[in-house]
Amino acid sequence: MVAWRFGLTSEAVAQILIQQRNRCAICNRLMKRGRGVEGANLDHKRGTRLPRGFLCKECNIKVGHFEHVQRFSAEFMAKMTTYLHRYENDLIP
Repeated sequence: MVAWRFGLTSEAVAQILIQQRNRCAICNRLMKRGRGVEGANLDHKRGTRLPRGFLCKECNIKVGHFEHVQRFSAEFMAKMTTYLHRYENDLIP
């Protein structure tokens, strides 16, 4: 874990993981401390290195895709999510 690069002590990391119940802040998947497929990944705000919380590997990759590759705005992502949920069960409302 590279939390020290973001100014977090091991105690701060432990406290955040306790607050999150060792679960991903997005999908709620149970995470293990450390690296690997089941490990907790420290998410941070791009460009500032300010930590936001811990994510599972899959959610961390997805967040990175939206923020780094596509650079979608938060407003667009919220509208896209609303749109996708609207058609979750039916193709035409």
